[in-house]
Amino acid sequence: MSEKLTDDTIIQALTGQIQKACEYQQELSEKRRVFYKTYRGDPYPTDSSLDGWAKTVHPTAFNTVEWIKPYLFEIFTGDFFSFEGKNDQVASTLKEYVRQKLFVEQDGEEKIDDFLHYCLTSHYGIFKVYHKDDYRDRKKTFDLLHEEEMAQLITLDDVEVTGYDETEIIDPATGNATRVYENVKVKWKETTYKGPWLEVLHPSELYELPGYSNTADCPFVAHVTRRTLDYVKRREVEGVYRKGTYTKAKDMLENRYGTEDTEAELDAVFESDDLSTPDILSYTMPTNLGNNEVLVCEIYCKLDIDGDGFTEPCIVTLIDWKVVAREPIENPYRTPPFVKGMIYREPHKQVGRPIPDLMDPWQRVNTNMLRALQNAAALSTRRGFMTNDPMAKKALERWSPGTVAHLSNITDLSVKQIDFGAPNQFILKTVEYINAEAQKAGGVNESMMGLDREAMNHTARGMAMKLTASQAR
Repeated sequence: MSEKLTDDTIIQALTGQIQKACEYQQELSEKRRVFYKTYRGDPYPTDSSLDGWAKTVHPTAFNTVEWIKPYLFEIFTGDFFSFEGKNDQVASTLKEYVRQKLFVEQDGEEKIDDFLHYCLTSHYGIFKVYHKDDYRDRKKTFDLLHEEEMAQLITLDDVEVTGYDETEIIDPATGNATRVYENVKVKWKETTYKGPWLEVLHPSELYELPGYSNTADCPFVAHVTRRTLDYVKRREVEGVYRKGTYTKAKDMLENRYGTEDTEAELDAVFESDDLSTPDILSYTMPTNLGNNEVLVCEIYCKLDIDGDGFTEPCIVTLIDWKVVAREPIENPYRTPPFVKGMIYREPHKQVGRPIPDLMDPWQRVNTNMLRALQNAAALSTRRGFMTNDPMAKKALERWSPGTVAHLSNITDLSVKQIDFGAPNQFILKTVEYINAEAQKAGGVNESMMGLDREAMNHTARGMAMKLTASQAR
């Protein structure tokens, strides 16, 4: 006879895997923080000491990502969603069904764009594909219903009578009393979506164990999201979560943004835009208590849930990794419903190599060459002076066109202008060489952009090419 898994048994069985998955997510998060700063072209730590010198960061990684993205997006258009089979009519119907669900009933283009962005800028992009039944609650009040109408209403599917006042009315013609129902309140669920659903996860939401070549083979994969207490309470009322889950979740309110594993990564998103990280928001009044957020951890793992001595693929839902919100259920998909996408994938590795990591060395080289050019141009334009007079030094430090300086000892003044000359031609040739090598590494060049070097000298054709290339981005 199988024994029912207790909450303590479930937590104890998963604690070691949770700890390893959190540690692994923390390592990945730190790398993603660096990738994001490279992609955004954030200043380098030593740039603060370069007062008076160029601090421009060359957008090598950004340009590579944004030029590749539109070409990858074209993969998901046209005949990408095609089905082969003996019956062409059925295959065509399936294709139209998928396109209807993805691009009409969902914001498919935005989801694909997000997926490609994470594929390019992070270790991987993540699709979560599952069946979704979404609905909204509808309510209505009938002022007066007769017995026949009430009986018919009760027999309707998905309609629940939540309240009414029973009374009688007298028929003035016969004097007979008839039972009626007043203020009849009913509610029902109106389906807003039903079918396959495509969700794009932020890489910080996927927790898994290290060392597995793909997600399907990993014995522990978790989708960790932030949900409001209102969401938890509604799921409890619907019978999805256990009774008492809301009360337990209310006692474990946390930061609205990020977790300890990914907090620094999410801070970088705000810092790159020169914005302060949002403060922790905590709602204590009963009127807005439901806006507080907790972690909902949907874990795809393997446990012996029927007591036969063999582990089965199952789904366990925890709140903040500590409270069992839902009884373990058998995984209807058999494997975790996540699909990873990588640009540069290596065999038997669960992470790919993103563009910022690949292009970071070339971004540093391009930055150095760009700064060398800017500094050389500034020196050749501003020039410099040497003088043996302190008053002349102060005057020259504030010198600008039209400046007049009065010096009492001008007869003894000795000023020598220093001409650094124009930037060396070697630098310009080196910049071209470095750009060519960087284009080889990133796979983005003028040919891919639709630009012809020879035709660029013809104004009309050159402008048309640049316009076409800009529209692709």
